[in-house]
Amino acid sequence: MRKIEELSKSLLSKMRLTQGNNLVLVKVPTNEGRTTKGGVIVGFNDDVQYAEGPGSHMADMAEVHGTVVMVPDRLYYKKDDAYSMSWKTRMMLEEGDEVWFNFIASSHSDGFKIDGEMYLSIPYADCLVAKRGEEVIPLNGYVLLSELTKQEVSKVLYLAETDKVDLQRGVVRFVGEPNEEYRVETFSDDIDIQKGEVVQIKAGFTPFRLERQTYFADFGEMLLVVQRRNIDFVYGKD
Repeated sequence: MRKIEELSKSLLSKMRLTQGNNLVLVKVPTNEGRTTKGGVIVGFNDDVQYAEGPGSHMADMAEVHGTVVMVPDRLYYKKDDAYSMSWKTRMMLEEGDEVWFNFIASSHSDGFKIDGEMYLSIPYADCLVAKRGEEVIPLNGYVLLSELTKQEVSKVLYLAETDKVDLQRGVVRFVGEPNEEYRVETFSDDIDIQKGEVVQIKAGFTPFRLERQTYFADFGEMLLVVQRRNIDFVYGKD
């Protein structure tokens, strides 16, 4: 879990990121007390079921986006070094960008508070997508997919709402640069993908959602997140 320290504001201007650990400093607004579209004030009660959707728990409440405060000059990658990033890519974040990241990284990243505002050190590899003004910038070879529903297989079979999403297909909504190389030689981003195309996700891989609840959907819809290397083929435009 997180380790959060209280620091003075004067220390922030003196901070420098250590080269080689590939961390990004992000100012993160808390979700505690945030109001949903239905007017519900969100807390951290595991037993609460909110009107906008079932399944609320601590992971649903994890803050998954914030504002970039500081980035390293360069990312460290070395193919035979287990402590480097798992893939080679270029630093695409800039100070002031809004960035979304993995909820597990959010829950476990250390940070600090200054005047009640929280800052987290997020690994760049866990950063998924950024916004710079109106520009949307997928990071780390990630593709963001609009969800598709499963094809009806039986008029008798009932599918719960959470079971209706097809986790093996999606429509490309945002796509960025591929990663240049992976430390695992069998991995590759060498597949041409265009916005609006339907893609087939690799068997055995389960994509995750950018945001875990509809009331936190900053892009207007729930989006699936998958790296290019986990896409098998493209069907073409939907």
